[in-house]
Amino acid sequence: MAKAYGLPQAEVAVIVLGGEGDVLLGKAKEGFDEGKLTIPIGPLFPFESMSDAAKRITAEWASVAIEPQHALFVCESIVPDREEHRVVVFVFARKPPNSKAIKGSFWASVRDLGDYQEEMSEVAKDGFLKLSMVLQRRAQATDDRPAQA
Repeated sequence: MAKAYGLPQAEVAVIVLGGEGDVLLGKAKEGFDEGKLTIPIGPLFPFESMSDAAKRITAEWASVAIEPQHALFVCESIVPDREEHRVVVFVFARKPPNSKAIKGSFWASVRDLGDYQEEMSEVAKDGFLKLSMVLQRRAQATDDRPAQA
């Protein structure tokens, strides 16, 4: 007989991007990504909006107050050997002015993300890959618009 599993863990991951092309990173202290370099990520609680979860998670994670902009995409991670099934909604937020990351987190240039790949969580890697595709599509859509007279 097949083993019965609980529901997937619903999580919110926050990509906080600064105007200088920097992104908020840090080491996960617990959970599925413990010890890995990742973005603010945590559980979505019952009856909590994704926006409120993004604010709470980022504040707990790095003491950074954000205003979430919108949901970007959803990722799913299934690892039966570790009894892990996660559904992660990625939320986009802008870095607040004069924001300093604390609690072991830091601002990293998006140009340097490749340097961190070996120590980065799979969910964070997947999120950054999908973010790059979203940004490329947006840039292409902007380039395809007819010039205004």
